[in-house]
Amino acid sequence: MNRYLYSYLLLFFLLINLTVSHAQQADSIKVKVYFALDKYNISPDAKQTLDDFIAHHKEITWINIEAFTDSRASVAYNDVLALNRAKSVQHYLLTNGLSSNTETHINAFGKRKLLDQGTTETAHQNNRVVILTCYVISPLKKQPVVATVIPPAPPVDTVKPILIAPPTPKQDTVVTQKVIAAPPVVTSSPADTVKIQQPVVLDTTKPTGPIEIKEYIPTGEVDRGLTERIITAIKHASIGQSFVLHTIYFEEGRHVFVKSSVSPLNAVLGVMKARPTLELEIQGHVCCTDSLATDALDFDTHLFNLSYARAQAIADYLVKNGIARERVQSLAGFGSRRRLVYPEKNLADRNLNRRVEFKILKK
Repeated sequence: MNRYLYSYLLLFFLLINLTVSHAQQADSIKVKVYFALDKYNISPDAKQTLDDFIAHHKEITWINIEAFTDSRASVAYNDVLALNRAKSVQHYLLTNGLSSNTETHINAFGKRKLLDQGTTETAHQNNRVVILTCYVISPLKKQPVVATVIPPAPPVDTVKPILIAPPTPKQDTVVTQKVIAAPPVVTSSPADTVKIQQPVVLDTTKPTGPIEIKEYIPTGEVDRGLTERIITAIKHASIGQSFVLHTIYFEEGRHVFVKSSVSPLNAVLGVMKARPTLELEIQGHVCCTDSLATDALDFDTHLFNLSYARAQAIADYLVKNGIARERVQSLAGFGSRRRLVYPEKNLADRNLNRRVEFKILKK
């Protein structure tokens, strides 16, 4: 009996090891191709890298092509430049021996996702790159390998063997997330393009989220009731809670707020003047970046602290208009680490994550 069980278990673990070995063979590999400043043509060094890749990896069936630029020039310019770099690499691969059955997928990040946050020429060169992530088996099509264990036949002169049932696999659970109502959709100039709509009313009962203040979409007109609504929210809030204004917008990649943001900023100013003991921590949030990154790039200063710089800009506005610095001296920048919506599927989702919150430190 013991000999039978030992043989069965030995065979079982041997098949598991073979399954793991097969999965490891499908691990991804990465190849980097660098570009000169403002160029997207394939350089001689890049050709050698790609030729070597094609020669040794003809079995590749799936490639993800990610293209980046340095932090100089405008966002729009770098978006086009990154896309051209990705297409150049894709075209070179497909016309120089890569199998036509290989799937290629392009992502052009431009300067929106810097790989090196430095400002030296070496850092700029590190960002002028296309990264190929390659798989022998596509992660979208890869099927799990099932090990079928057939126990050996027991001796005829022994008692009936005890069969060991394989463990019951855990059932996947799907957590249904609440759909958060999106804030007003804006373009790069919200004051000029958005018309008056009904007030935005979001859920204020969530204990862990910010208090959503009911706002009217900005049109350049003053929302005269906003100050009173903020005061009411503060009266019912606890120390440590925060409230959010979704109508404070900044220029893309900058810590300069747009003209339409003056109305909600003046509402906050009015609240602080009406409640002279009120102290706030100003918290900045951005969208559209890696949630693991500490922050985003500020195009004006070339520093990687955009959400903090935006919080600082609001504090400076309040101080400039008569609020004591010590009442707004606490600042925080969270980058994209505290998103309200994920993934960001559209502009409304990005606007919801691109926000400013005011944490109540003292009432």
